[in-house]
Amino acid sequence: MIQPAQMRALVAGAFGQLATEVPESIDVPVIEGALPDTLRGVLLRNGPGRSSRGGVEYGHPFDGDGFLQRLEFRDGRARYSARFVRTREFEAEEAADRILYRGFGTNRPGGFLPNALRMRFKNAANTSVVQHAGHTLALWEGGLPHRFDPDSLETLDRFSYDGALEGTGFLQRIIGPELPFSAHPSICPETGELWNFGTAYGAPHRLLIHTVSPAGDLSTRALPMRDLPFVHDMVLTRNFVVFVLPATVFDVPATLLGLRSPVDSISMRDAPGKALLVPRDGGPPISLAVPPGFVFHWSGAWEDGDTVVLEGIEYPGFPRLESLDVVFDQPDASELLARPIRLTIDLSKRTVEHTVLADIWMELPSQVGAGAHRVMLGVGAPQSCRHPFLSAVVRIAGEGPPLMHDLAPDLPGEPVVAGDHLLVPLYRHGAAAQVVVMTVDDLAVVARIQLPHSVPLPLHGTWLAADEAA
Repeated sequence: MIQPAQMRALVAGAFGQLATEVPESIDVPVIEGALPDTLRGVLLRNGPGRSSRGGVEYGHPFDGDGFLQRLEFRDGRARYSARFVRTREFEAEEAADRILYRGFGTNRPGGFLPNALRMRFKNAANTSVVQHAGHTLALWEGGLPHRFDPDSLETLDRFSYDGALEGTGFLQRIIGPELPFSAHPSICPETGELWNFGTAYGAPHRLLIHTVSPAGDLSTRALPMRDLPFVHDMVLTRNFVVFVLPATVFDVPATLLGLRSPVDSISMRDAPGKALLVPRDGGPPISLAVPPGFVFHWSGAWEDGDTVVLEGIEYPGFPRLESLDVVFDQPDASELLARPIRLTIDLSKRTVEHTVLADIWMELPSQVGAGAHRVMLGVGAPQSCRHPFLSAVVRIAGEGPPLMHDLAPDLPGEPVVAGDHLLVPLYRHGAAAQVVVMTVDDLAVVARIQLPHSVPLPLHGTWLAADEAA
C-alpha cells in the first residue's frame, strides 16, 4: 500500500509541475499494446500548467495558466503537441515574471492595498475545452472563453459571441465587464444547442443561463438570486436545465475589499441545498430542497416521466483544497472525500430521494448511456484509502458493484470517453507522463502512449471523432 509520504510527493508533483510547451506536433511512441484501428480523432485537454509565478506559489492549485494538450490518433499512431493559452493576463505576467492579478484562490502579494477593490481577476482559461458552432474554446469559471485553433493550439482571441458576453450598464462594467461563461457546458444531442451558465454578483446577484444556437448566436436568461451561489456544474435533460445550489455563503465584502481570495470567502452551512429546475422553454423555475452536500461534478441526468434523475459526486462539505497540508495532515477530514450519489426528483410529489451509489471515493465523472443503461466512469479509490488519493479508474453500471482498475503508484486524471475506449492521462512521479487507452466495458488496458515530458494532471478534456476534428 502506498504510504502517506509517497502520496504527498505524488500529489504535489501532479499539481506542482511547470509545463513545457511542445508547439510543433510530434510522433509519440506506443510503449505497450497497440492503438485500435477504430480510434481515430483528436483528444484535447486543458488544465493549470504551473503552480507559481516569479518564485511565488499560487494560493490554490486551480490558479495556474491554462495549458492545452492535443493528442491525435490516426492509423494506429499518435501525434502530440502542447501550448499555453495566451491570455492577456498570461502575456503580462510572462513579461513581468510576477503575479499581477488576483485569482480564484490567490491574492496579489503585498497584503491589503494591492488587492482592495481589484475585481478584475485573472482569466486563467484553464479548466476545460468545448467545440461548438465552428469554434473551439478554452473555458474558465468566471470570464470569457478563449478561442483557439484546434490544430495548432494557437490562441486566437477572447471570445464574447459578438459582444453578447460583455456586461452592460455602469455598475456591471465596473464590477464585471465580462459575463461569466462556465467550464461545464452541455450540448443537446437533439437540438444542437449549447447550454451554459455563470454566476454574477451585483444588486441583485444573478444566475445567468446561456443558450448558444447551432449557428453560434448566444442569448442569456438572468435569474435573480438573494444569495450569490457557488455552483461549478449543471445538467441538461430533455425539458430542463438543472442546477443544485449548495448552502454556501460567499463573503462578498471581504472579497471586494481584498481581505480574502474568492475561495477563502466561501463557507458552507449545515443546511439543505436547493435543486433548481429551469424549463428550457422559458417557464418558471421549480425549486426543491435537497439534502446537505456539495457537488463539483455531475456525470449526467435524464427524465423518466415525472421523474428527473441526476448522478454525480458529492462531498459532505465544501472542499477548499487550498493546500497539501489540509489534504494530508487531516486525512479524515470528511469534506475532502466524495462519493457517487443519485438524486431522484419526483416532480408530481415534489420529493427528492438521495442514494449513495457505491461505498467508494470518486471524482471527475462522465457518463455513457442513460437511465437503466447508464454507465458512470471516473477516478476513484476504496473507502479504506483515507486520503483523497484517487489512483484507480472506476466503472459503475446499474446496481452492481463498481469495477475498479488501480493504476497506483501512478495518478490518473479524468477518463475521456472516445467511442468504446477511455483516454486516461497518467502522472508518473519522476518520469514523463503517459496516456492510457482502456476499454469502456471492462477497463482493460489496450495501449500506453509515452509523452515527451512531465506535465501537471489536466482537469477536463473532450474527444473529437475524426469527422468532428476534420
